[in-house]
Amino acid sequence: LAQVEDVARRLRRKGLKGRTVTLKIRFGDFHTITRAASLDAPTDQTEAIWRVASATFDAWRTREGFRPV
Repeated sequence: LAQVEDVARRLRRKGLKGRTVTLKIRFGDFHTITRAASLDAPTDQTEAIWRVASATFDAWRTREGFRPV
């Protein structure tokens, strides 16, 4: 959430809005995967970006059977 807040703050400061949220997930062995999802409309709002980021992560976690320790 802190990273999403930082991104949203930078977008607002620069007068920009984004539509695609991209997650980069890096494992302890440095294996990296990337997942992305798009919003219906561009935004600079933390809550909207967080909803998409969280849903994207949850979808990956569920599909891959990942369980936090």
